[in-house]
Amino acid sequence: MLTNPDLRRLELAWGCFYVGDWAHVVALSVYAYRNGGSLAVGVVGLLRMLPSAFAVPFASLLIDRFPRHRVLVLVHAARAVTLLVGAALIAAGGPPAAVYAAASVAALAATPFRPAHWALLPALARTPGELVAANASSSTIESVGTVLGPILGGVLTVWSPAAAFVLSAVLFVGSAFLVAQVGAEGSSRRRGSRAGILRDALAGFRSLAADAQARVLIGLFIVQTFVRGLLNVLIVLIALELLDLGDAGVGFLNAGFGVGGLVGAFGALTLVARRRLASPFAAGLVLWGE
Repeated sequence: MLTNPDLRRLELAWGCFYVGDWAHVVALSVYAYRNGGSLAVGVVGLLRMLPSAFAVPFASLLIDRFPRHRVLVLVHAARAVTLLVGAALIAAGGPPAAVYAAASVAALAATPFRPAHWALLPALARTPGELVAANASSSTIESVGTVLGPILGGVLTVWSPAAAFVLSAVLFVGSAFLVAQVGAEGSSRRRGSRAGILRDALAGFRSLAADAQARVLIGLFIVQTFVRGLLNVLIVLIALELLDLGDAGVGFLNAGFGVGGLVGAFGALTLVARRRLASPFAAGLVLWGE
């Protein structure tokens, strides 16, 4: 993978994304808590994630109809602009609602990011070995970003949440620059009618309606994600109220997820040859809830 410049740039952009994403999320959580307590932290989390949840089916269609590297450039550029706006609002003492709106738009802009990245990897890999290495590297880099991002965000937030927002914006600009240099995929994108777009966007829901086992799996994943949302608020309360770790403590506690992800990534390698994954999946849910 290191010998493939396009994959190298794509993976570096992937890492910058996660460092920047976590840095500004930690800063935003602290900012919301300082301006509205735990309720504000929860509301901000809802404002960030709810619009993105409704946009996911249409984001997948977007990457099917346009060059994926250009979609990624747009994602990174949009996030950089919105977070710079948020930083300016914080520095100027603007209304918190405007800061939350900027962060919500940034989260919405990120919706196509993961589908576009995973779809672009096979198009850039020159051999099956490169694709396997790129997939493994993406998971590892994401975990490293989940460690570094919260730490940087927590440290900068001690100075000002605006500083963490600026850092994130700079990283997203760097990601956009890296992806802009990735070679074109060289394949045309299909286009469809408005009715066809809506039909394709709802295809996943139709599949779930017809497959009971898939509904159970997705239902459990939804529950796990719901618990993750609760933890986002709980971590802020633990760091600032229970343990009195200060603003930086929010970042350090969130970094624990990245450390766990790194450990889990190595553990997941042992599952590659397994044909039945229900038991490991159930064990992961149990450990998540401990």
